[in-house]
Amino acid sequence: MSSATDTQRSFQAVRLSVWASPGRWLPIRRFLLMDEPFGAIDPITRERYQNEFLRLQQELRKTIVFVTHDIDEAIKMGI
Repeated sequence: MSSATDTQRSFQAVRLSVWASPGRWLPIRRFLLMDEPFGAIDPITRERYQNEFLRLQQELRKTIVFVTHDIDEAIKMGI
């Protein structure tokens, strides 16, 4: 299995978990805590996940507390 296929499956799993039953969990949570969610993945995949995360955040409009020790990531994700 290729890395691209693994990445696509990971994205699909995230999308399914978010969209499968949004009515069940979105209204309950006031904010989402993410503690270095992209710290342990390679730079190319990290950038893809960050971009997908920003797209979802723009669509969902939820408050997210995002913890990172990477200043570049903090600047990108805080926009």
